[in-house]
Order: sequence, then structure tokens, then C-alpha cells
Amino acid sequence: MSFSFFNKVWASNESKPPGGTLFVVGDGEVYGEIGLGDMPHVYDPTIVFDMEYESVIDISSSRLHTLAVTRSGTIWSWGCDDYGALGRTGYAASPRPITHPSIRYIRFKKVACGNSMSMAINSKGQLYTWGSFHSDHGIFGYLPNIVIQKYPRIVNSVADLRFIEIAAGASHCLALDDQGQVYSWGCGEFGHLGRPDLQNNENRRLKQCLIPVRLDGLKDIVAIACGAFHSLALDKDGHLYSWGLNHFQQCGLLEKIDDGNINFKQANEVIDRPTMVPYFCEQNAELKRNNDGLSSTRTKMAQNGPRTERFSENNSKNDKEQLTDNYDKPKALLIAAGDYHSVAAMSDNTLRVWGRCDNGQLGIIIYPDYVYPASFKTPEVDRIYAIGYPTSNLWRCSEKIEKIICGAEHTLIMSKYGRVWGYGQNASNQLGLFHCRENVAIPTLLNPINNKGAVVNIAAGDQCSMFVIIEDDKQFVKVEEMC
Repeated sequence: MSFSFFNKVWASNESKPPGGTLFVVGDGEVYGEIGLGDMPHVYDPTIVFDMEYESVIDISSSRLHTLAVTRSGTIWSWGCDDYGALGRTGYAASPRPITHPSIRYIRFKKVACGNSMSMAINSKGQLYTWGSFHSDHGIFGYLPNIVIQKYPRIVNSVADLRFIEIAAGASHCLALDDQGQVYSWGCGEFGHLGRPDLQNNENRRLKQCLIPVRLDGLKDIVAIACGAFHSLALDKDGHLYSWGLNHFQQCGLLEKIDDGNINFKQANEVIDRPTMVPYFCEQNAELKRNNDGLSSTRTKMAQNGPRTERFSENNSKNDKEQLTDNYDKPKALLIAAGDYHSVAAMSDNTLRVWGRCDNGQLGIIIYPDYVYPASFKTPEVDRIYAIGYPTSNLWRCSEKIEKIICGAEHTLIMSKYGRVWGYGQNASNQLGLFHCRENVAIPTLLNPINNKGAVVNIAAGDQCSMFVIIEDDKQFVKVEEMC
């Protein structure tokens, strides 16, 4: 089905999430995470053969393995199984369902992949995990008394909670419950658990890091994301919190001071607890000021009648638009994190990006002679490698952004109308742009993907990307073509 003729919109139904056929592009030569058996890489969007007749409703990929959930609520897995992350036995390089007797009657709806750890939420919101965490010194464990968990197991310490979102980094996990509370666990060598009480006590860390604990100071959270060794949490008011490894400024904690310059004193390499990102606090404060100003204007209108100067019929249309533009300051709605970079999708369909940028991770063209605010250079080659202050990459999506997700060094953006853009590293064709086997510096429409049909879900690993493309026209409502 060619997507160029018309756009389609998912007719939302929470009880039946959109499902479709799973396609993959990129490289899986080392671990088989693309799910094509002995085929090491694919340059064109290719159906994952063993799942051709399965309707996939959720998908997640990491550096080492991939998980998918089908319409029946079954989890399929493939990739590296050295540490139990596949949750099953048998051939690892092709998708196979997890059929352990303990989950025979459990229906799952969401999955997330760490490097050697897997997570899932069932239809009741209960949390399951399996695999093992790793540290710089090797295997870290699954629980204090279990090194490797080889099949999905309910997390007993939080079994009474209802979770709505999960995320995994290289060696840690986050889970968001229906009360807006965030839980973290795993290996926290770089502060990415947000639990500073564990940092300086090795024995306590070994015993307690592996148990999910609610993070103090975070409330009303609506979205979470994990980089390799850093974490993000977004609250309902658009305030963003970050913590963990910050050596590429992926936590985004630099802020402007009174003269407009950047205060570099906050460029610490490790952030050991959830810390509000100043940029988004500034944005929300400005929004509140404009909101208060508009409220004051409306109060005056009510007192003085409709013949106020600003809204007089004799005033120009531009005055009204200017007031509206000032009031509608964008706030963060979606977040995502790559290995060492972070992204926020704003309410005006623009992006704010920060962190590592030497392989196009931020969707910004880095000009050699241009001075970027809050940028960091490698002295030996005089090259910018990171930007520490959330920055607009000057691209605006022409359609509402529905989902954004990061691989190790690339980013995918999916619109409400089922189209996908991407940018960042493309050396392994993980963006599906075979004609351009270099870094893609700005968000680019991924036509090889979009020409297959409407995309309803996306996932990004290290050197590959996954796309769920709709299989049933009845699930969509035809709408007018958008430019």
C-alpha cells in the first residue's frame, strides 16, 4: 500500500491498540537482533519472516536483543541469550514465542529491553522481568539471591501496583505506576538509579540496587525514558527531571544566567538524584507569565467592555496573533534518550535536543566555525562533541508527533498519521536510507519505510530499527492529505 495517496489516522480504541506487520532495517550480524536468522543485515525494509502472520502491538529493541508483543498477548524474543534476556531456550537469531508454563495464561501488552535485561507489563498492569544486570566488572545479578532469571517472573515487591510505562537502559530499569510515581532498580554505578544513598556503600548497593524502589521528589510523572546510563522523567506540567551519567551533558542541566550566557559550573559528570532541567523550568515560567498576562487582559476586557485596544475590531489581525503566539509557548510532551543524548518533543511539534552530537545524534548540522551555546569541544581536533543546554534543532514536524524513540545514536519520530522521520547515525542503514550510508544531520522523511504503509509503532536498537506497519485498513479513518 502506497502511503503517498492519502494519510490515515488511527481510530483510537484503548482496548485494542493498533497492530501490524513487523519490518526491520539495519545490521544484526553480531547478535541477531534483527530477527532474520542467518541474514546479517538488510538494506531495504524487510518483513521479519517468522512473524509475518502475527499482529504486533508493541516492540522494543536494545543493543543485544529484541522483544515483541502480539495481539494475543504473547511475547516473542530474539537476539543474544547469554544472560537469559530472551526468556526461553531454542534458536536465538529468529523470533520465537516465550511459552514458559508460569505465564501460559498471562496476556502482555508492553515490553522494554535493556542490554541483558527484559521487562514487560501484563494486561492488569503487573510488572514482569527476566535476564540479568551487568556492571563494569561483569555480571551484577537479577536479585540478591538470583544471578540469572531465565524466564519472565512477576516482581513480587511491587506486585500490588499497576504500572503504565516501562523503560530500560544498558543496566537499569524504570517503571511508572498509575499514580505518577517512578521506581528504579538495576546496576547504578553512574547514579542512573537516582538513589544517592547507595553510591558509597558497596554491600548495601549489591543488596538493594536490584529491588525496585520509589524515587522521592518525583510526582505526577507522565513519561519516563532511559539512556545507556542516564534517566529522564517528565511531569504533567512539562517539567523535566534527569539524573545519571552526564559526561556528554546528556542530563541537560546547564542553564542561562542573567546576561544570557551559560553557567558551566553545573556540568558535573555524574548526577546522583533526579534534578530539574533548568531549561524546561524557564519555559514553563515564561508560559505562566504569559498566561497570567492573558488572564489580566481578559479581566480588563470584562471590566471595560469589548472595545479594548488590543481586541478592538479596528486593530490588525497581527496583534491578536502575536498575543496568541506569546501565550502558546511550547511545553514538553514526549521524551526519549539514546546512549548519550536526549530529546524532548514539544507541544508545537518541534524538538529540543542535548547531549552528544558528533554523529548527528541531535539533528543539528555542526558547522566548524559556528559557536553553539553550551557546546563542548575536543581540544585535539577542535570539534564540538556535545551540547549541554536543550536546543531547538530548527525542524518542525508538519504533523502531530505521536511517538519519539532513540537508538544508540539515532532517533525516530512517528506522527499521528503514520509517517516516520529519522536522523543520526546511519552507517549500518538503521534509518533505512540506503542511498545515504553516512550520518543524517537533520530529521528526514524515511520514504522507504513510509511507502510500505502507515506506521503504528517504532523501536530502535544499536544498529537497527523496527517498524510496525498497519495490516488492516479498517483500523484507520481516511483523512485529508496534509502537507
